[in-house]
Amino acid sequence: VALLLLAGVATQLTTPGRVDHWWERASELPVVVQAAGITAAILTFDVLGPTGVAPFIYFAF
Repeated sequence: VALLLLAGVATQLTTPGRVDHWWERASELPVVVQAAGITAAILTFDVLGPTGVAPFIYFAF
């Protein structure tokens, strides 16, 4: 979790245009590799997220 927080902070501290070459290289990867990366990211977010549904707070009105 700490690594994800540091990555989030690092993305906020970069200057515009500094990581454009990474986006260009990522766009040149095969579609299967891009899909695997997106799938891995979504699954990671799902694992780190809360379980269940938050209760609806206005149930008594």
